Amino acid sequence: MKKVNFLQTILLSFIIVIMVAAFSPSKGEASTTYTDHIGALVNSYSRYSHMPLSVNVMGFNVTHGFSMPLNVNTYCSGSDPRNVYIEYDLPNDGSQWRVLGTLVYGRMTLADSPRALNSAQSLDVNILRTTPGTFSGVSIGQAVNAANAAKSSADTAAARVWYSGRSLTGNENAVADIAAYIRNTQLPGLENKINNMETTINNMQNIDNTPLMVDVQTISGARATSAKTIEAIVTTNKSGPLTYSINGGSYASLPSDNKVSLPVNSSGSNAITVRVKDESGNIGSKTIIIRRL
Repeated sequence: MKKVNFLQTILLSFIIVIMVAAFSPSKGEASTTYTDHIGALVNSYSRYSHMPLSVNVMGFNVTHGFSMPLNVNTYCSGSDPRNVYIEYDLPNDGSQWRVLGTLVYGRMTLADSPRALNSAQSLDVNILRTTPGTFSGVSIGQAVNAANAAKSSADTAAARVWYSGRSLTGNENAVADIAAYIRNTQLPGLENKINNMETTINNMQNIDNTPLMVDVQTISGARATSAKTIEAIVTTNKSGPLTYSINGGSYASLPSDNKVSLPVNSSGSNAITVRVKDESGNIGSKTIIIRRL
């Protein structure tokens, strides 16, 4: 039996929210500015000038397993060598942080006018810091535990979404049980009725409502006879199979040659009515007067 799957959808959304929280530091948290020496730029300060071309530094919270980009200021100090430093902020969350990235400095010759980029030098950033304070976000471990608990609850609820066949009284009037009862016992009957209705409508649409036109003529063309019967031919505007009735009698199959025998029971004029019926139930009739001599 198919189970309701919207609970799994809710579970997935809940887990996503938890994981987003786990990978995000708390807003409004106090922070501390750190300064670290990264390395030195080669060549003489008196002959060259340097400028940062790119600064790409990320902070990785090793304790709780999330990362965030850092706003980094970089500057140089000293002449030979030119020492490079970075300044950055980390939240006071009582965690261990790994600061990783790359700085690229361009070198220009002072004698050139205008100054043009002569070469470039990259410096790797790899710093381990332990911050003060207390972590106020959601750790990976907490997120996993919460997700597992949510999954367990959702699985339990999903397992209950079925109709047990019990009468719906008392505590059994659970939403899931009622919904499943309607789905499994009421909707199939309704669906069958709809299907039957569609079948009936289709049959009605396929019914031939064309009026049945009937003509009856004696084969000889005579309208009088001394016999008790006379042969006639019945023509219609439709092809068979057709049935016919004479003077309100029972219906019989109309012969393929459309020839029938008409009774002439009384002396004088006899009104003989021939009725013809097609497969759709359409009935046409013709009355012919035959005089018995």
